[in-house]
Parts: sequence; structure tokens; C-alpha cells
Amino acid sequence: MLKLTEKLWWFRYFSAIGVAVLCTYLGVQNPVFQNIEVAFPIAILVYIFTYFVAKYIWKIKPEQLPKKRDLALYGVFAYFIAWFVFWILFYTLAIKFFGI
Repeated sequence: MLKLTEKLWWFRYFSAIGVAVLCTYLGVQNPVFQNIEVAFPIAILVYIFTYFVAKYIWKIKPEQLPKKRDLALYGVFAYFIAWFVFWILFYTLAIKFFGI
């Protein structure tokens, strides 16, 4: 069974992959969304959304984690690195296979 921190980390990691797919799709559909000035705020908003999912849907309290700030910050680096890497990967694949 996964620990609470591991669940939070994996949830944020898979959320980053989902956001990368979303940013790629939006970039393919509309050239305005192809730059990082638009895609990065989308990734930030989804990261903030993961905080509220963890707090209000999963009912995770900061006291249940090793540090109180972990609810907000646990997995932040992995989230943004995964989002960026997968966004580049998916966008490159979209260019290759769909000839954008």
C-alpha cells in the first residue's frame, strides 16, 4: 500500500502528464497556445487544483504529512519537470505524426 505522500506525489506526476497532453492539444488547435507564456500558467492552475483535490476531496490534513507545507509543496519539482518534458515530447510527436 502506498503512503499518503507517495499517493500525493504520483497524483501530481500523472496530473502533469495530463496537463502536458492538454497543452499540446491546445497548441495544435490554436497557435496562441504554442508558447510557454500561455502553457505555464495552465500548468500552475492545475497544480493549484491538485492541492484542493488533496485537501477537500481526499481529506488530507497537513498534520498527516511529515511537514505541514508538504500538502502544498510535495512533488512540485517532479510535477513541473514532468510537465515540461512530456509537453515537449508530445508536441514533438504531434509535429512528426500530424505535420503541424
